[in-house]
Amino acid sequence: MFERCIKCTRMTMPHTDSLFYHEDFYKQIELVPWKNYFATLRAIVELPHGPGSDAGFLNCSVRPEHPAKMSDEKITLDQVNGKLKPLALSYHDHIVSGYSTSTYEVLDTIAWGFERYGIFVESKGGIVAGLWLCQSPKFSTTNSGHALKEAIRELSSDFSLVLVDWNKEILVDTSKEQPLKNYLTEVLRFNG
Repeated sequence: MFERCIKCTRMTMPHTDSLFYHEDFYKQIELVPWKNYFATLRAIVELPHGPGSDAGFLNCSVRPEHPAKMSDEKITLDQVNGKLKPLALSYHDHIVSGYSTSTYEVLDTIAWGFERYGIFVESKGGIVAGLWLCQSPKFSTTNSGHALKEAIRELSSDFSLVLVDWNKEILVDTSKEQPLKNYLTEVLRFNG
C-alpha cells in the first residue's frame, strides 16, 4: 500500500504542494532500534567536539553506521501507518529535499505531521529503513507536543526503539515516559 520507489528526480524549483525538509536535517533526530543503545551512546561520547556553526549545528561529523539496521527489524509501512494515522495531524506522501539552490523529489519517504515536527519514514520494498523527526512550517504550530509524544511512545514501545538527537548529542530511552517528556520540553521546547 505504501511502497515507494527509491530513485530521486532532480528539480530546479520546489513543489508547492509538497513537504520539504532540508537535507542537512536528514536523520539529525532519529528513532533507532534499542539494540543500538550502547553503540549509539559510545558514538556520541566519541564524537569530536567543537564550537559549532553559525547555522546552529553543534558538530558536523560523520556518524558510524548503526550495528542493528532498522530494515532488519522488518517493520512494515502498514504497521507504522496503523500506529501514526490515528494520532497524526497531517499526512504527506510528496516529499522534497535539498538545500537553497537545488531540490529533489524523495520518492521513498513519507511523513506524518504533528505539532511543529513530523515523523518521516524512509522505506525500501514496504519495509521501514529509517524513522526521523524534522520540523516544517506545514506542520501544526500548536506547541503542546501531546500528539508527537504519543506517536513516539507508540513507535518506541511497539517496535523497541530509542531516540537519538545527533545535533544535541542526546540519547533518550523512550520506553520511559519521563525522559521523553524532558526531551520534548527542555530540548524541543514544547509546553508540555
